[in-house]
Amino acid sequence: MLGGFISAHVGMREAFFISGGMIFFNVVSTFFLVKEKHTPQRARGESTAHAAPFDFSIWALLIATMGVLVANLSIEPIIYSVVGGMYHAPFETTSAAGIVLSITALGSLLSSLMLGSLADRYGSMRVAAYGFAIGALLIIPQAFVRDIYTLMGLRFAMGLALGGVLPCLKSALKHVYTDAGSLGRVMGISTSFQYIGQVVGPLMGGVVAASWGTSYAFHATAVAALLCTVLIEISRRRLREPALSWH
Repeated sequence: MLGGFISAHVGMREAFFISGGMIFFNVVSTFFLVKEKHTPQRARGESTAHAAPFDFSIWALLIATMGVLVANLSIEPIIYSVVGGMYHAPFETTSAAGIVLSITALGSLLSSLMLGSLADRYGSMRVAAYGFAIGALLIIPQAFVRDIYTLMGLRFAMGLALGGVLPCLKSALKHVYTDAGSLGRVMGISTSFQYIGQVVGPLMGGVVAASWGTSYAFHATAVAALLCTVLIEISRRRLREPALSWH
């Protein structure tokens, strides 16, 4: 959202300098202010030589982790085009595009604690599956709206649905993967799948929009979210998931 306003009122080139300055500030702050005590793994007598193999449930959770990012980021490369064709007064196009992109994160922020409580009660995988399903249903009408205010409302509601999905998937992964000695390995792979989603989401949205039109990018995203729903539900039924802890 800040990037959109800076681009509109200061300039696009200047937005890169400001962003770079903020990143450099983080580097300097981390280097001088953050202290940590780290003991190498070998010194603790731990071994990862015999990590447990991944089964269907692990792969389902990893793919779903990628799917969360795909659902959130697929419209990034086409958002300027989408917003430019809608009614967006009194905002500049870049400002409106920034708001549309950030409103999903705002919804996720507000809903994450509530969904965490539901995960404690009903199970992480069940909550994640419902979040994906509701999110998919909210993505479909985004292809047909004609003003940014309706689009903002739908993106915000989608953020509410998807807000706790990623923590739920992390929690489920921690409980499903029983090899405590190499849990760091699987959590690292989970993070890698998040980054894969950051690549696949915008790439998919851009390719689909260029090939068939912007509305199809929303449809493709909804299909991806539904496929994640199916994967998680199959995995949950195979495991007969109990009420997994959020922590």
